[in-house]
Amino acid sequence: MRNLALESTASVQIPCSSKGRISRLAHDLASGDRFIAVENVLGGEEVQVEVWKVGGKGQVDDVPCAILMAPAASNAATQVIALNVLAEQQILCMVLRGGTIATAPLEADFATLGVQFEVVGEVESGILSAAWSPEEDVLVLLTGASELLQMTPTFDVLSEASLNTTSYGEEQQVNVGWGSKSTQFHGSAGKQAAQAAPPEVVGLSPDDDALPKISWRGDAQFFSVSAVDEGRRVIRVYSRAGMLQNTSEPVPGLEHTLAWKPSGALIASTQRFGSSAPGLGAGKEGRHDVVFLERNGLRHGEFTLREEGRYRIKELDWSAGSEVLTVWIEREEGDVVQLWTINNYHWYLKHAVHPPVPGEHFTTVQWHPELSLRLIVTTLTHILDRSFAWITARSTESVPRDTGTVAIIDGSTLLMTPFRRMNVPPPMCGYRLPLGGNGEPPIDLAFDTDKDRLAVLRQNSVEVWELNIVVGNGKVADPVKVCDSTLEQAIDTRQVELSGNHVTVLGYDWEEERDVVLQLQSEDGSAWDKTVMASTGSGRLVSATDGHPLLFQGTSGEVVSIADNAVQLRLPVFCFQTAFIPSPTPAVIGMSSKGTLYAVSETTTLTLTTNCTSFMLSTDFLIYTTSAHQAHFVPIADDLTSLLMEPDTTLPEFEKRKVERGSRIVTVVPSNMALVLQMQRGNLETVNPRPLVLQTMRRDLDGSDYRSAFLACRKHRIDLNELAEHDPAMFMRDIPLFVEQVDDVDHINLFLTGIGQSSQSIERKNEICDAIRTQLEQRDLKRYVSSILTAHVVKSPSDVESGLKLLLRLRDENPEIVEEAIKYIIFLVDVDRLFNIALGMYDFSLVLMIAQHSQKDPREYLPFLRELAELEENYQRFRIDDHLGRHSTALEHLRLAGDTQWDRAKKYVDVHAHLWPHALRLWKEDKEKEAELQEMYGDYLMEKKDYSSAALAFLLSQKTEKALQAQEAALAWRDLFALATQAGASPDRLSAIGRRVADKLCSKRRYAESAQVLLDYVHDVDEAVNTLLLGSGYNEAVRVAYLHQCPELVEDRVRPSVLNSAENVLEDLEEMGEQLRKQVTRWEELQEKKRAYPGEFYHQGEEEEGEGLGVHDVDVMSATTAGTRFTRFTLAPTILTSGTGTTKSAKGRRKTERKRLSGKKGSVDEEEYLVSSVLKLCTRLEGVQREVGGLVRFLILWEEGRARELGRALEGFEREVKGVGTNDR
Repeated sequence: MRNLALESTASVQIPCSSKGRISRLAHDLASGDRFIAVENVLGGEEVQVEVWKVGGKGQVDDVPCAILMAPAASNAATQVIALNVLAEQQILCMVLRGGTIATAPLEADFATLGVQFEVVGEVESGILSAAWSPEEDVLVLLTGASELLQMTPTFDVLSEASLNTTSYGEEQQVNVGWGSKSTQFHGSAGKQAAQAAPPEVVGLSPDDDALPKISWRGDAQFFSVSAVDEGRRVIRVYSRAGMLQNTSEPVPGLEHTLAWKPSGALIASTQRFGSSAPGLGAGKEGRHDVVFLERNGLRHGEFTLREEGRYRIKELDWSAGSEVLTVWIEREEGDVVQLWTINNYHWYLKHAVHPPVPGEHFTTVQWHPELSLRLIVTTLTHILDRSFAWITARSTESVPRDTGTVAIIDGSTLLMTPFRRMNVPPPMCGYRLPLGGNGEPPIDLAFDTDKDRLAVLRQNSVEVWELNIVVGNGKVADPVKVCDSTLEQAIDTRQVELSGNHVTVLGYDWEEERDVVLQLQSEDGSAWDKTVMASTGSGRLVSATDGHPLLFQGTSGEVVSIADNAVQLRLPVFCFQTAFIPSPTPAVIGMSSKGTLYAVSETTTLTLTTNCTSFMLSTDFLIYTTSAHQAHFVPIADDLTSLLMEPDTTLPEFEKRKVERGSRIVTVVPSNMALVLQMQRGNLETVNPRPLVLQTMRRDLDGSDYRSAFLACRKHRIDLNELAEHDPAMFMRDIPLFVEQVDDVDHINLFLTGIGQSSQSIERKNEICDAIRTQLEQRDLKRYVSSILTAHVVKSPSDVESGLKLLLRLRDENPEIVEEAIKYIIFLVDVDRLFNIALGMYDFSLVLMIAQHSQKDPREYLPFLRELAELEENYQRFRIDDHLGRHSTALEHLRLAGDTQWDRAKKYVDVHAHLWPHALRLWKEDKEKEAELQEMYGDYLMEKKDYSSAALAFLLSQKTEKALQAQEAALAWRDLFALATQAGASPDRLSAIGRRVADKLCSKRRYAESAQVLLDYVHDVDEAVNTLLLGSGYNEAVRVAYLHQCPELVEDRVRPSVLNSAENVLEDLEEMGEQLRKQVTRWEELQEKKRAYPGEFYHQGEEEEGEGLGVHDVDVMSATTAGTRFTRFTLAPTILTSGTGTTKSAKGRRKTERKRLSGKKGSVDEEEYLVSSVLKLCTRLEGVQREVGGLVRFLILWEEGRARELGRALEGFEREVKGVGTNDR
């Protein structure tokens, strides 16, 4: 749904003689220069051809760069039939109708006049047509003798064949009669009906110039020739080698025009209809079609031109990208070049190019060979260079006035579609807006930025239409023309903008040779204000909102104010498509021709993407699509504004969604939350992106339109929780309004379900559910019963019990709706859970109501209910609670059942051990039962080996013996002896208990406590001293010996123990030193080997890993499974290998670990083992230091020499350890 807009225009005048006329032009793609052939027939027999060089910026030398004098062909409208630049040969080749083929070298600078063409060949019969292949390696000539010649770039003949032949071609089709008329059954009509119809008369059009034409396919594999053969026009298709492939089917009235689509699909020509001459197509008089043929010569569609009066089709030509077909029409009042495009199998007339001087004729019409939408036309002495670009004419009103209207140019009719009301794929539309004006398409369209109006730029006038689009039902629109202003200035207009009552036109003034801006100054459209700009034919107006100064973008991207020509912003490059953001930070969005999307403010230039295919600015978002087939949504008020104000900020990840391959934005309708996309094949797709939906929903919520917001979320699958989270305080205030607007029971149920499944806090969810439930109960309990039940169920945790209580209330007050309510709550809650909750309410009638409306089998629950009904109330409730797993409540009901259930209660607590604390609280007032429970609890704790807690339980139950056993097991000896003494234990028993406890403490290495028990309760000083010596408590041992008047123990026990310990420490230090030296030496050897032979070092040890693989076993391993020198460091299973390897058993893993800890010499783990061993020695040293500190004091007194020896040994080992830590190895 795009239109062709004029991007730039330029004109160059060739300073040739008054008798000369431009006949051909050629492009030098390497330099950007153009060569223009100007011919002048002298005396009717000789032609002088001047070649003028035009630079890339339009500069022309004062003299021609080359001249050729050659024989002229008689009665020829044009002498030069081909002019081409051969890039590989660096020559300029010219072919003349008189038969001359000439070349001239491409000089870097044609400084002087007189460069002559070199004639490289002559064809005596003349040359009627010539065409180089797209690759410039084959030249096809059609001679006056009806011969087809193929030549190389060095002008050697490749092939020669007759143009007129009766052969169809190598690919002649075979008709076996299937589906033909002669093979059909004709009933009573008989065999006469099967006879073939008389052949249609095929002749020439009176407009045919009788000259042959050549057109190559874009890939240079085939070319077509259109020539007159036996009084009719025939198109033949040849291969690159010059072999005839196909001949076209007879087409009455087929004309001389010929253009093969570069993409290779179709061959275009023209066909005339009527009866004014024999052999024309059967049809309306004056009808003229552009027809298409396939490579096999068969017809493939057509479209009808919309011309009236006397005219003639001169030529057809395709743009380089096969997007646009030009139709060159000769008229008596002046030529015109029409630009046609196709979409959805419909041909649109998009643009018309007229000569700058009315009544003038074109001499050539040619598309640029590389730039797809650049058209070059020439008159007698001027070159007109026009560049086009695709653009979508769409309305941009703000919400809620947005209509999403898109206008498509199709000749003098505008196809209008308001997408807010309908989605109509082209070529259909919502309504048609006829413009009149001799069928000429408008130059440009512009919608008002804030109103439902449209400006139409014609060749010499501007029209403004009030569209009056109806959003609701009825007539789509009632357009009225409110202004029709004629442009007095003779300018080449190309753009119009409409903002409020301001109409602005941009064009090129031929006299000023500058862009000019015309602004309408009077309401009647009679006065225009003219402003001359600095650019020359390639500037662009920037659409601004009403009230903002009009802006203009220059050729370098500078955006200036038209009023004072002051630079406001600056785009990095010229961007044909732009959009203006007025506030809060004025900015311009622009997309370059290479697909780079810029956002520019006064201080910041952002590159949003480099692969943009289309974009549009809506009320709240900048939306753009990319070649990665994604649509991106940039919030204007938040992200884009903050980025433009903070230039150093990194671009965030904007929200995006996938779109179909090749999709482009047609328009955005914010009120409908719709983004309209067009696919490459032309069909439309309307999507509702999440950002647009959320923005519209929030706008509705801000306006308290809860119904519209709810329906939008429901339709587009947005979490309904968003309604409550947008403004929580406002929503809680508006809950009565929310219920009133939403109203529908199903909708309220859906909303409550969404709240229950949301991620809000439990308190917040329950608050909303309770508030809505209260409001529903106040409005109509009977109508909203399902919603009230939903509000109970979706709470966290679910308040199903309150919902069941509501059923009981309904059973009494509204029995007619209770059945539906039960069915609904069964739908909400699992029936088994519901059955259990009802059972837990101890109301069997409610249980039966739930069960009867479920799918439960009565045989499953009726016996159980009957059994329960016969029990005493408290025991009945115990059974129910126990059945439901509510053990605490079940125990409470057992207590209420009295002494008869005491034994059952004890067993129940014993089975459910977590009930012990609860049971003790329940029977706290009954001291006898509490004591019994405490004793049972103590026994339970003894089994769990919680001896300390068990002792306390036994004490509370006054079970002293059990308490003593528990304390002894807990080694709480202080409490134990205190309790034993309090209980009156005899000294012998205390001694026996003390000896047992002392042994246990000693086994736990609690030597000091063991010695204390032996002294206090066993009164065994000798054993106490021995125990202290086991724990190296030499000081305490000496103190105890002297305290208890046993000095002999110091000499007999303490001194030998100290000397023995010193001897052991010396041996340990010697052993540790030897181990340290060996391991450090080995570690140094490994480091040296690693530095000297790294390859050997990394490879060693693989024999151990491979269970003794030797050299003779190498061939057993394949090249893909053999390890490298780094295998041992990468042998751990990875994602790719762990699934295919054999999993090791626990025994295997233990064996591997033992091997690793063993530190076998030469193994992979040796270095790690050495480091670990040294660290362990350092840790062991700390214990030795503490032990030596306790020994030295006594050794100085008893064996001073041994003390010094021990000190020297310890210092020596410490030095060695310190040397390992500080040495740089």
